[in-house]
Amino acid sequence: MSFYSKAILILISVLLLSSCDLNKRSHETYRVGLRLIPKALSPWDNQVNTNLLIMLQLYIPLFEVVGSEQIRSRLLDKKRTRVLDETHSKFMMCLKKDLKFFDDSPVTIDDFKNSLLKAHGKIQALPQIEKIENEKNCLKVSLKEVDTDYFRKLTSVATSIFKSSTLEKDIPIGVGPYSIKLSTNDQMILDRNNIFPSQLRRLEFVKYDSSLDEEELSRIHDLNHVYQLPIPPDRKLTYRRIERPSLKSYILFYGNASLKDRLLFAACLSKHPISEVFGLKLQPVKGFLPPPLLGSFIDKGPKYGSCPKMKTKKEFRLVHFNKEVIRSLEFFFQKNQDKLPFTIKVDFLPFERVPELVFSHENVITLIGFDSSGSYNALLDGSSSFFRSFVGDQRLTKNENKTLDGYLSQALDAKKLKSKEFFYKKAHEILLSRHYFLPLGQDILIQFYPSFVKKVSWADPYSPFPLYSFFVIQ
Repeated sequence: MSFYSKAILILISVLLLSSCDLNKRSHETYRVGLRLIPKALSPWDNQVNTNLLIMLQLYIPLFEVVGSEQIRSRLLDKKRTRVLDETHSKFMMCLKKDLKFFDDSPVTIDDFKNSLLKAHGKIQALPQIEKIENEKNCLKVSLKEVDTDYFRKLTSVATSIFKSSTLEKDIPIGVGPYSIKLSTNDQMILDRNNIFPSQLRRLEFVKYDSSLDEEELSRIHDLNHVYQLPIPPDRKLTYRRIERPSLKSYILFYGNASLKDRLLFAACLSKHPISEVFGLKLQPVKGFLPPPLLGSFIDKGPKYGSCPKMKTKKEFRLVHFNKEVIRSLEFFFQKNQDKLPFTIKVDFLPFERVPELVFSHENVITLIGFDSSGSYNALLDGSSSFFRSFVGDQRLTKNENKTLDGYLSQALDAKKLKSKEFFYKKAHEILLSRHYFLPLGQDILIQFYPSFVKKVSWADPYSPFPLYSFFVIQ
């Protein structure tokens, strides 16, 4: 997964504004144990997640995604920043007044221009610039090609504004809520600079290894979740358990060509807690697309009706790659055999062979997890990628539904985000109505945080740091 891909999703949830005055609270300092303290931070190169975690506190991107529709900018003037032509090839971006770097020096239009040119030279997804002009405190950018999603592609730390004289330094000076107070081989300390509101006064990244004594260990709030290091049991006793949804959702997929059989399967299994049999802790959802893909949230879920009784039972086949789960499934279906109008044979299949069955049109049931956290610009490209993958010419609904194809074509051609979302939503509802998918729910993460963290509103399944999320301190 590329650095820029991950940045897109993480930046959705980077520390939101907080008006709380925490100056007198003992937990103003949040300490994170990392395996390695970076000596250099390069926003334009592939980085390990820990480096990105630190950069998110130092470099605010030009734009940030809010929810599934809107983008905002904390660096640019909202009224003057706009698209200049209908073809979406010319754009005006204007700096906010009195914008400063985290070293307290003023941001200039030349800094902005040099930073944008560097980003275009490093990020492959950005189109080539034909011309860039300074107009007072603004940049007028002309692209060599049409790009209706240009502003949404400027949402990674690589598209922040950097001080021109530091662009080639090990740690460039940028615009963000924290400044570097200290950087050594063993720790990096970031202090709130009050240029932008932030919840915590100080962030301390400490090298975490076996050399730390108990007292030093007790002062660390988060033990390197980036690498999924477990919190010691005695520490967990003092931590708060928080459950929150991830960006992954699970379905049961049934490739049977018969709509009648698919409906029978979905109607009957939807009455049972089948997700628990798979060992999954899920939050119920109406659809199956993982957030924040366009069209993921629908108003109405599928209608299954009652589970009919049949004189002759059909036999379905379900495959899974985990033998322990297979045993649970066999026990479940045996226990409920009198309640189901079909029998299900559960077979083992190696994980690498499961995907090939999804589009084989065999009467096989498979468990699939959809994860939107790894797709570049998931709000847009991820939505079209999903439908291309699952309903393309040789895929799920080959020559079956012209209305579905029509919605997908309109979604690709639509210029406005709301229109794209509308058509993807319609495509989502049609797929549900065909009953290929039985939505099981959205994955729930169970994590532990210091007692002063009361609520966490968003989760990144790869790097579940509270620093990536908005968390409430009470």
